[in-house]
Order: sequence, then C-alpha cells, then structure tokens
Amino acid sequence: MLSRILDFLRGKFSPAPTTALRPASRPNSGDSPERVDELPERGRDKQHTDPYFSEMAALQEAVSARDFEQARRHALSALDHVPGFVDEVLLEYRTFDIKTIPPLEIGGLVFALLDDTAGIERIKSVAVSRAQLGNWHDVHTEHEESRVLFRAIERVVAAKPGVLQAGMKNEVDAPDGRRVSTLIGWLEKAGRIRREPVGKTYALFLPTVPGISPAPPVRECPAVGSDRRNGSPKKLMVDWSAVAQIALPRSPSRWDLDPGDRRQDALADLFEIVDSQQWGVLGVESLPSDERPDPAFRKLYATSRGILALDDLGKSNHGGQPAAVCYARGGEITASESLRHGVYRIGVSAMSGSFIALSRNQVAHAYDDHLRVILETDLANAPEVIALQRRLGVSAAELHTHIRSIALSDDASRYLFTVVDEAWCVGLDGIGIWGLGVPLQDGYRLHGGDAVGTRDDVQHALDTLGLSLPLVADDVKQRYRSLARTWHPDVNRSPDAGVRMQEINLAASLLTGLDEGSLSRYAGLRTAYKDMGSLVMGAKGTGVTMSFGMSMGEKNAADWIYASAFAASVGRSFMATYSGKVLEVDDSGAPVRYYSIGSVPERIIDTGDRLYLLTATRLYVLRNGVLLALVDISAGGDVIAAQTGFGLLEKKRFRWFDEGGAHVATVLSKPPIRRVYQTSDAVIVETRTHRLRVGGARSWWR
Repeated sequence: MLSRILDFLRGKFSPAPTTALRPASRPNSGDSPERVDELPERGRDKQHTDPYFSEMAALQEAVSARDFEQARRHALSALDHVPGFVDEVLLEYRTFDIKTIPPLEIGGLVFALLDDTAGIERIKSVAVSRAQLGNWHDVHTEHEESRVLFRAIERVVAAKPGVLQAGMKNEVDAPDGRRVSTLIGWLEKAGRIRREPVGKTYALFLPTVPGISPAPPVRECPAVGSDRRNGSPKKLMVDWSAVAQIALPRSPSRWDLDPGDRRQDALADLFEIVDSQQWGVLGVESLPSDERPDPAFRKLYATSRGILALDDLGKSNHGGQPAAVCYARGGEITASESLRHGVYRIGVSAMSGSFIALSRNQVAHAYDDHLRVILETDLANAPEVIALQRRLGVSAAELHTHIRSIALSDDASRYLFTVVDEAWCVGLDGIGIWGLGVPLQDGYRLHGGDAVGTRDDVQHALDTLGLSLPLVADDVKQRYRSLARTWHPDVNRSPDAGVRMQEINLAASLLTGLDEGSLSRYAGLRTAYKDMGSLVMGAKGTGVTMSFGMSMGEKNAADWIYASAFAASVGRSFMATYSGKVLEVDDSGAPVRYYSIGSVPERIIDTGDRLYLLTATRLYVLRNGVLLALVDISAGGDVIAAQTGFGLLEKKRFRWFDEGGAHVATVLSKPPIRRVYQTSDAVIVETRTHRLRVGGARSWWR
C-alpha cells in the first residue's frame, strides 16, 4: 500500500473508467451463456460505480491540492459506495479482482492525518462488509497506527526543533523508516511541519515564520443550545411521478471531460485575453505586498454584493479561528471578522452576501453581509435530527457527515438543512416551517411486504408528533398535550389548524393503540432491496431462471439530499439529490417542479431572472425553466451572477457570457486566479502577485 500512497502524493494515481474494470477473461461453463445478449441487464445501472469513481477522482484532486478537509469529505462519500460498487462489479463481471480501493487506502491516511477516528472506524465497517474486500479487512489497523505516528512526529518536532528526519524513526520508536518519511511528507503538505535540507536529509520545524510568533490554538467554541421552540412540522413525502419534470442533458463524468483549455500551457505572458473582439489588456501590474490576497482565504464565493473570501482552516491572522473577508463590487474590503465556530459546510446567498456555516460538531452559525452574527443553533438537538438518527442508526460521532447541506434565505428570515433524505426549513424565530422527504433511489423498495405499509403508518405518526423510537406511552401523551395547546382550533385561529389537529389526533390514536412491546418491533433498521434482473441458464432443453438483486440498509439506499439553496422569490427553495434531481419547492415546502441533470450541483443560484446549476463538470443556465446556456468546465469554479451577464471563474481561466448566454471573452492566466471584480473603468483579474486590468467590458451591473 505504501507504493500506492507515494504515487498518490506525486499525483500519479489516476482512477480508470469503469470499462477498465473488465477482467481479462470470464469464467465459463457449458451451462453459462457466452453471448452478451444472453446476459441480464448489466452495466447500465451504475447506482454506485459511477459516483464511486467520481468521488475517487475528487479525492485525488483534493489531496493534490492539499485540501485535506475536502479530501476527507470525498473519502467519506466514496466509502458509502464501496459495498455497492463491489456488488455491481460482481454482477457485471462475475468476479472482483480490483487491486486498489483508494477510499480504503488513501482515504484512511487522510483520516489519520486529521485525527479522525470515526473515519477510520468507518473504513473498518466498510472493509468487512464484503468478503471480496478481504485484502482490506485489517487496513484500519494500519491507519490507526499512522494516526498515532502523525501525533508522535509532531510532538517530537515541537519538543526538538531542527530534529533530523533521518533520526525520526528512532525518535518515535517505529520499525519502518520509509513509512515515517512518508508520513512526514503528508504533514509537510498539510502545512503542519516545515522541512529544511541538511546534507542528505532534512531538519524538521513547526511551520512558523522567523520573528513571528505562532498563531494561538483554535479557541473552544462557545456553548450553543438549540434555537427550536416547537417540534417537527409535518413531513411531506415527495412523489416524483406527481411533480413536473424538466429533463436536461446529463452532466458528464470527470473522465469524460475535455481536458480543458490547453492554450494555458503555451502562454508567453502572465495573462492573455482570447476569443474576444471587445475586451483588451489595459495593463498588468505587480501587487504591493500589503495588497496581495492572503492565501489562507482559499475559498471564494461571488455574490451580488461582491466577493466573500473564507479562511476555513483558521490560518489567517484571526487568533487561529476560521475567518471571512467581504469585498465590495469594486474590490474594497467592507468587513473582516473571525467566525465563532468551525466551517465544515457552508451555504452562501448569492444575492444578499449573507451566509450560514455548519461546524463539525453540528453548530449552525449565520452572518449578514457585514459579518454580524444572526444565528447560532445546535442542530444535533433539533428534533428532526434526533428522530433521523434513531430511524437510520446514525451515531453521534458520524452525524456531521449526514447533515449534507445548509442554506440561508436572502432576507435571513429562515434557514434550511438537509440530513440524509430529509430537508427541514426553520424560521429564525426557532419555529419549524416545513419538512420534506424523498423516496429511495430508483428501483429500491423496503423489505417486508404488507408489513412495510404498517410500519410506514407508524413512522408517519411518529413524524407527525415529532417523536422517534424507542418511546413509552407517556411520551405520546406529553407530546400530544403539547401539540394540542398549539394547534387546537379553540386557541389557534389559522385556517389549517383544524386539519393539523385532526392529523395529530390520528397519529396519537395509532401510537397509543400499540403497547410498548408491539412498538419495539418497529425500532429496528430497515433493509432496502433492488431487483437487478434475471438470467436464464440451461442445458439439453431444460432451463432455470435466476433472479439477481441487491440488498442494503435503508440509509445506503436513500437518495441523499446533497445540496440546497433558497430562491430569489421569498420562501422558495431548491434541493438536489444524489441521483441528480434538483427539486424546487414553494414557501410551504410543496414541490413545484424538478430538473433532472444526473449529478449533484455544487452550487445553486437563483436570481429571480435566471437559475444557475453548477456541477463539477457543467454549468446550466435557465430562464423560466428553459435552458439558456450550457457550459462545460474542466477545473471546478464558481459563478458570478450579474445583471447583464454571468461569469465562470475556474482555476486559471475566467470566461464571461452575455445575458443571452453567448460567450463574450476568455481570460487565461499562468498562475491561479484569486479574485475577479469590476471597477468603474475596468475588469480586474488578480492572482496572488499580479493584477490584470481589462478594458472594453460592458458594466456587469445596471
């Protein structure tokens, strides 16, 4: 495994497309069909194979970019698909001879680097889930050893600045010096130690700059409770067949992409403007040291107010805390503050400039465009999250990986979060507004025959009352009384109070009618099943039909809601599932329509006039449900949604399009682009050290 890790560090690892998985020869017998047309429907349904390779490629990119937090997220997502990937390979090729599983190998080293014991435990559970993963059954032990060694190496460097790498093997009492050197390389790439050449080895130091004191450790997050003032609102289950669909071209896989704009490789100057008759270079200047953007603010989000720059790792001069800087449209700084909690997930309003973040310990914290705190709440104590944990068996240690997205409305009156296959909208007053659940992935159904309906009735009753199993009769009584005080028509004059009270009565009646012993049989985790086809096998006039299927836990078969955002229209919002369905709902959570793109958007922006769906490989631009533009991307990026057009900012390329989606100009850059904005007389494109001034561009704003 060490050689594969070294290749990964050097960027030499490239995941093969699924066609490369085909074994050299198929096992064959007289009773087995030899022609492809005799085989069942295989290879067409890649519920796990395609996303597995997508997440694996993203893991490689994140490690190459030294973004280890992002690598952790992709490793966890890839692990969710490993068992299904094994099953699909077996189904298609009848054997599993894959020699490397990067999420189990490289992903485990990322977990070890970040001291993520829960991630290592996740590797253990995945590795033993299939007999075909026997080569990896004990890999978690190696990762746990690496986790301990990472900490030991850092302790030695802190105690003995300048210690030689050649002697580190003895310092940490490790038998394998090559392994220790590899781990030191990972620590250097993560910015946690610094190496200086000394003869044929290196002297190791903490990553401090001479004359500057090291940043203080990250402060403990202030204690935060839940903001909730009521139980869960009623959860609506989406029926996709009853929702209007807008089918769009599928977003391509990473390995199907065009390799990108190769003109960057031949640039003679720092910048070049191509494919434009309007834009021209006004000048290039070196940025003074005090004007250069701090590389710690590595995440940039374009908004109608300007740019939000985020230091999510706490490496800037803000006391070791994560921090944010707001830039106006013209590039000037309008606010710079440390954040009160960590940033594990983030939702940025493209229209207002406000944003909401989620820490690894499930604290949601929101800020306005002046970086003033407007919300702090512990989602781990939200009734919906507690109920889902019990329904799907999600432990407290892994909860942060199951809350997939978070968003804040433009007027900062409500927020929403998605956890596995549910979405919940809550007002800033702590009152739940609506809840929504989506069906299992296409083709899956829950085991149990007629009992499934009975169980779903019980689950619906629990959702209605905001309860979860296990419970006792007194829990039902107390919850009923609490809801009755809120929804009884004698005290609540809203038009839907009567209907809501009737639902509460029915739910309480059902749960009260089941004794505690009967309820216990509903508390177990459910299993989902998918029919994968059939195969007719026979010889000498006889035949046997064999059916193929796949079983997995309800959580793994769920169509997770991976992304969300509020629309410009008050109350409306979007949610995107793992299967690539982007659902639009109204202010009550009722589905309006959904867009089918086959991939999860990394960002959803609705300006009222246009809708932008940005995946890892494609940007969709729509107006009134009609596709206006379709732009392929090759190196990630972000959207600048302006009034007279839109921009697409990639790593070393910035493209501008007019209101109708027609391409206007492309700016190529040798080094990575850090910021793009517009002043009164020019478009400004900045790298870490230089600034390009572009003339001839139409104003982005009316």
